[in-house]
Amino acid sequence: GGRGGRGGSASDRMYLRMYQGCEEALKKADALMQDGEFQQANTQLQRALDTFCADPTKDGNILLFASKLYRCRGGLRMKMGEDDAALSDYREARRLTGIAPSMFPSEKELAGRGDAETREDYLLMRDTIIQDFQMEEIEVLFSLAEALVFLKQTPEALGALVQALKTCKAIGDFCKQAHCFIQIGMCYMRQGKPELAERKIREAYTQMKTAVDQQGQLPKDPKLWLYEDRETRDALLRSAVALANVMTIQARTKEAETYLSEALLIGMQHLDESSETMREVRLRLGETLFKRKKYAECSVHLKQWLMSEAIRPKSIRGFGMARTQTQGGPPMRDVRMRETVKVMLLLSDVEYCQGRPEASFDWIEEACRRVERTEIGRQLRQTQAVQEDPRMLDFLIYNMLGVGGKIGKILLKMGQVEKALYLLEEEHRELVEASVPDPVRIGRAKVDYALVQRELGLQDEARSLLSEAIPLLPEAVDRAHARLLEAQCLHDMGQFSEALAASEDAVRMHETELGPAHMASIHARAQQCSALYALGEEERARELAALNAVMENECHAALTAAAAAAT
Repeated sequence: GGRGGRGGSASDRMYLRMYQGCEEALKKADALMQDGEFQQANTQLQRALDTFCADPTKDGNILLFASKLYRCRGGLRMKMGEDDAALSDYREARRLTGIAPSMFPSEKELAGRGDAETREDYLLMRDTIIQDFQMEEIEVLFSLAEALVFLKQTPEALGALVQALKTCKAIGDFCKQAHCFIQIGMCYMRQGKPELAERKIREAYTQMKTAVDQQGQLPKDPKLWLYEDRETRDALLRSAVALANVMTIQARTKEAETYLSEALLIGMQHLDESSETMREVRLRLGETLFKRKKYAECSVHLKQWLMSEAIRPKSIRGFGMARTQTQGGPPMRDVRMRETVKVMLLLSDVEYCQGRPEASFDWIEEACRRVERTEIGRQLRQTQAVQEDPRMLDFLIYNMLGVGGKIGKILLKMGQVEKALYLLEEEHRELVEASVPDPVRIGRAKVDYALVQRELGLQDEARSLLSEAIPLLPEAVDRAHARLLEAQCLHDMGQFSEALAASEDAVRMHETELGPAHMASIHARAQQCSALYALGEEERARELAALNAVMENECHAALTAAAAAAT
């Protein structure tokens, strides 16, 4: 910036050395940060700032490097948990990018100075430099906003993002604009404004969809793609995932599934399975398919996630993970272990829901072994309880993972009712008495507890647990399942007209959420048939049974097709 036109003078060579020094410091600091060597990275950045950027306003390029160095150090300080220092670094970088335009006089200010050709050359150079600063300003504002969101200072984060959006529009960068819209949407979600969030993120999604459509058919090999091709697809993928998050939070699971499936298809064209993005999409899609009772497909995505976990790069992304490492919290391996355990426990649920209790228990065991191999496992092994009776180790880990209820349900399926009753009763009591109650988990525990009561023939107790559970469950599919159990209780109590009403509710809810040919809808319809027969309405019952038979054939055909597609 401004080093042009003076040949190879000594001062030019000095400036070149300064630029190279800054460039190298940034590269070294980045590599050290990846390895978790935060202190050494800090030394590199501090040295470059002291040596080369003591007076950043005397040269355009040095000003740009100073901003990059402060921005890099801001990220480093966030990872080290030095929040105030990080914010002041980011704000300094923001101030420096704001100075740039005043250092390079504009066309108006130059009017009448020098000859036209020199002016023309200078203005071309000025445009390039100002654009470099605009790009840097956007990166600075993104980093500042990310830190502010992490520190729960949402209004100020919104301010930074709105300013970034203006600059993105000025340089016409649609991908960065999409990133702004997504982040602004996420801020609105944090402020509890899902409608506004959806509107902003949808704007990014629509824009990127148009851009991708305009690029048309790309070569099969992503190595032959242009930079823009990859950028627009990444931005479309990110906006689809962000939209799915908004849907998930609002329990609009059907729509979440649609956007995540689209994101998966985009990613499969050019991303590696072990990349963070693909892993996030598979995990979210797996969780969503589980809620939609699509167990076979769910299992495929979660197992793929576990396979990619084994070959995943070790680098540290985001502030949260790094901070646990620098502030004496659990090391990052434990953070990753927690994610892995969560997936294994979900796979245990998937097996349970497909009527395979033994396989379900195997996944719980697998999760416990994973915990046992970490620092936490080592500490548990040294407790007095485990020293006295090694079998206690499993119980301590079960408690830590909160899987007592899951094991209770599995034992119930295996016919061990007394043990199941004890575990599910315990889980229900602990959740209800917790200092910070979690209504959704309480709702689910009530449904599980009701299952044991039903087994023991205590229909009335089961029924009251179910009616307490229904208002606590945000997912329509879960409410439908509880309502169906309620219909079964009422039926067993001989209250057939109430049982009919409950089963009709369950059918309607299941059909809306999962479609008429889903196994859950078929079960609910069968319950409705039983109620009709009991009330002597045989004509209607027969019609319904015939419909159910057709739906069952459709369901089996769809399952076979899905299994074929998944493999």
